Amino acid sequence: MALLTLAMENQPSGPPYLTVPVYYAPKNYLGKDSTTIVLINQTDLDETKVSNQKKLGTLRSAAYNSLKTAETQLKQLPHVRVVNLVDSAAFKANTDSVKLIATKYNAQHVLALKNFSADITLSDVQSSNPYFNTDIRADFKLYESNGAFYQKLRGTASDIIPDVNYTLGFYAALYIHPPIEQHKASIDSSAHNATVDALKNYMYTSVSHDRPLYNDHFLMDALKKMYAGDMDAAIVLLKPLLLHKNMKKASKAAYNLAVAYESKGDIETAATMAQLSVSKFNNEYATTILEDLKTE
Repeated sequence: MALLTLAMENQPSGPPYLTVPVYYAPKNYLGKDSTTIVLINQTDLDETKVSNQKKLGTLRSAAYNSLKTAETQLKQLPHVRVVNLVDSAAFKANTDSVKLIATKYNAQHVLALKNFSADITLSDVQSSNPYFNTDIRADFKLYESNGAFYQKLRGTASDIIPDVNYTLGFYAALYIHPPIEQHKASIDSSAHNATVDALKNYMYTSVSHDRPLYNDHFLMDALKKMYAGDMDAAIVLLKPLLLHKNMKKASKAAYNLAVAYESKGDIETAATMAQLSVSKFNNEYATTILEDLKTE
């Protein structure tokens, strides 16, 4: 009991969750020899027609943070030199020819941020309390030096926003979400995660997912085991609950099982449990983890 209590006390207010690290080995390589990559911005945030300057500033900051993350990540690769041409102050779209840029810096690749979006979405409602996640998308193109050939690199991130003081009420939360400018730190952090996701095929990376957990009374014994790190014991306790006559309860048990299996690195079984959770009672937790598991 002490382990569970400690874990709960150290969490932000909101649904209980478990942090699950996911490790990726490189699938693609930039080349065996020394490589120069130029980073540019090709997304025009003025086209979003956001009139709120604080919101626009938050969006620009997160997009710039995305490119800085790309620079930091790529510098970790052996024999890779990175040239970052992005101006943090103006953050204007670069309209120069990719081939011209590559020639000027004797680069083998040009990495361009093509699209960036940030939002806050309703993730769940428990005990009439709404909870929110970030919703970030960062789309890149990795050009070859000739500018004609490229690979699309798409990254997304959806992370829990801790301690949201939402005062508009339950029904309003279905339609009105907190503005991004009020949660700049969370948006910046998720921009980092989305970029790591976009580049994961080229990196040795570890991405942590904050998985919310169902904490109904009938799940508490298994939840204690999960917080203690004993996933095998949690799985033993959760499996019989899949046969619960109440489909919603069986669905919740299946979802928590999916998180337990993901924590063990058994992605195939985790996906099976997430799909079972959706089939028994459709819920956002299960659909979210199922989408993530498709890329793990």
